[in-house]
Amino acid sequence: MSNGGVKEIIDEVIRKYRVTVFIRPGCPHCLGAKNIVRKYIGRVVPQAEVCFVDIEQQADSRAFQNYLQLITGAPAVPSSFINGQFVGGQQTLRYLHTSGQLTDMLQTTIKR
Repeated sequence: MSNGGVKEIIDEVIRKYRVTVFIRPGCPHCLGAKNIVRKYIGRVVPQAEVCFVDIEQQADSRAFQNYLQLITGAPAVPSSFINGQFVGGQQTLRYLHTSGQLTDMLQTTIKR
């Protein structure tokens, strides 16, 4: 898969869902990020507006990781996006969760 194809796929997923988290199996930080987001599903954000993308399940996982690094500046997953904006990894999600800011961010809907 070309990087152009990867860019289109990633950009579309980020645009389509209110919450997108790119993860890798076996990554404890990815599991932590996923668990934080799951606390809000059904309570603050509908399941249909949340997407977890396992980059290892993609045809070219290295290209996925490279493009994510390009757009986020972060060298590894998890990479979390809310309303199309990169917010960070597990540590940032945990901070936003404990401070109450994550609820506000998830309740804010932008036109896609």
